[in-house]
Amino acid sequence: MLLENASLQEQFLNALSFNPRLKSLDFSYNDLGDEGAIHLGRALSKNQKVEFLDVSWNNIRVSGIEELAKGLARNKNLKELELSWNCFLDEGANHLSSALVHNRCLKVLEMQSWGIHTAGAFKMADALKANQCLEVLRIGKNPFQSSRSLFASAWGKMQPDGCPAGAASGRCGV
Repeated sequence: MLLENASLQEQFLNALSFNPRLKSLDFSYNDLGDEGAIHLGRALSKNQKVEFLDVSWNNIRVSGIEELAKGLARNKNLKELELSWNCFLDEGANHLSSALVHNRCLKVLEMQSWGIHTAGAFKMADALKANQCLEVLRIGKNPFQSSRSLFASAWGKMQPDGCPAGAASGRCGV
C-alpha cells in the first residue's frame, strides 16, 4: 500500500499507536518523507507490540529520523529496524545514537547508504559502547573511512569476517 496522501498517512500511522496485534510493519518504498516519519515515530513510542519495522527508501531526512529516534528511545519491544537508503547524514546519526543509548531491545539495525561521514560514525560508535543489546549492524555504503577499526573498538573483539564477537558469523554486515 502506498501512503502518499498526507491525511491518509496521519490517520493510518496514528492508528498504529493503538493496535495490539501488529508485529511486523514494512513501509519501504512509500515516500513517507519527514511528515510520515514524524507520525510513525510518535506511534512507535506508544506501540509496544511491533517487533520489525522497515522504513527504507522513504525519502526521510533529518527531522523525520529525529522523531523516529525519539520513538525508538521509548519503545520497549522493537527488535529489528531497517532505515537504509534515506538521507539522514551525520545529524541523523546523532539522533539515532542518542536513542540507542536508551533502547535496550533492538537487536538488528540497518542503516546503509545514509550519507554518514566520520563524525556520525564516531557518534554511532560511542552509542554502541553504551548499548550492549544490538547484535547486528549493517552500516555499509556510507562515506566514512576506517569503519572496521572504528566499530571494532566500540563493539569489542571482532571475528575474522568482521562481525563482533557473539554475533552470527557472516550476517552482521559491518
